[in-house]
Amino acid sequence: MPFLNCPCVKGETKPMRRAMFLTLLVLLTGCATTERGVQITEEQVVWIQKGVTARSEVVARFGVGYVYPDTDPRHGKVTYLHVKSEPRQPFAAYAQTTAKEFWVQYNEKGVVQDFGFYCWRVEPSGAVGSC
Repeated sequence: MPFLNCPCVKGETKPMRRAMFLTLLVLLTGCATTERGVQITEEQVVWIQKGVTARSEVVARFGVGYVYPDTDPRHGKVTYLHVKSEPRQPFAAYAQTTAKEFWVQYNEKGVVQDFGFYCWRVEPSGAVGSC
């Protein structure tokens, strides 16, 4: 890790400067926005038609997705989840987190039967609501 070679970490600076550097390092580690998953927007799915679009077409554009455990992987419900967490504010119970899920329901022939979006947000206070 390159920051371990810094004079502040090695103790080659004044104690107060070293303490300030380490405090700043700890505080900044919680300041990054993180995103995970596949972000799919409403504009990206306008081409999907219920009863027409094949599973292979959806997989070619968005990947395999997550198959719900209670469904057959060849058909059933598949979801694509995107989670974004903002930096946690000092003294806040939670970081503001937004999760958006695009789901597709296939019939036994592997054709889109239905699809849609779910979106929910966790506020820093811990309150959960829809987007």
